[in-house]
Amino acid sequence: MKKPNFLYIGPPKTASKWISKVLQSHPEIYVPGIDMYYFDRDENYHKGENWYLKFFKDATDQHKAIGELSHDYIYSPAAAKRIYEFNPDIKIIINLRNPVDLSFSVYKAMIKYGQTSSSFRNAMINGEITSGTALMDFGKYYDNINEYLKFFNKKNILFLNYDNLINDKINFMKQIYDFLDVTNLTELSNIPKYNTAKDSRFII
Repeated sequence: MKKPNFLYIGPPKTASKWISKVLQSHPEIYVPGIDMYYFDRDENYHKGENWYLKFFKDATDQHKAIGELSHDYIYSPAAAKRIYEFNPDIKIIINLRNPVDLSFSVYKAMIKYGQTSSSFRNAMINGEITSGTALMDFGKYYDNINEYLKFFNKKNILFLNYDNLINDKINFMKQIYDFLDVTNLTELSNIPKYNTAKDSRFII
């Protein structure tokens, strides 16, 4: 059974659903789904590696890149260590967004799902929590990234800029394709954004 050789670890609100949709459409890439949360959530991790690998059972030799996207991994020191123990040579993708914009986007989701009625300012000051992370902490990249740099060589980590996705999807995806060593299929960037009227992940 094939093991994943790349992970997109976040953060949230950086178009991970659209990116997963594009990667799933690439014939050399296998992505079974999004937000599996195996490495960061004990209830999943304790199900064991065989449970996790079953999600990748349909990967074949044509798939040069095999992976998944779970945007909370970046906030978990435990996940960093577990991922390294799973595959020390795995490739890590991180898509950085302006921290204030990121926190505000998370806040809007909290409002949408009834997790807060506070103003954005008060929610930040009061340290309101969603998905186990305080709202103000979503954009604190330094400590979170350093947890991964303790284990992984920088050459195994691709740092992306969310703004580049907004401005130039083709070149943004080319960075990912080059990093994963797969063919640059520019036409896949024309796949419509993953968006409904009530759930917008990003604006093009």
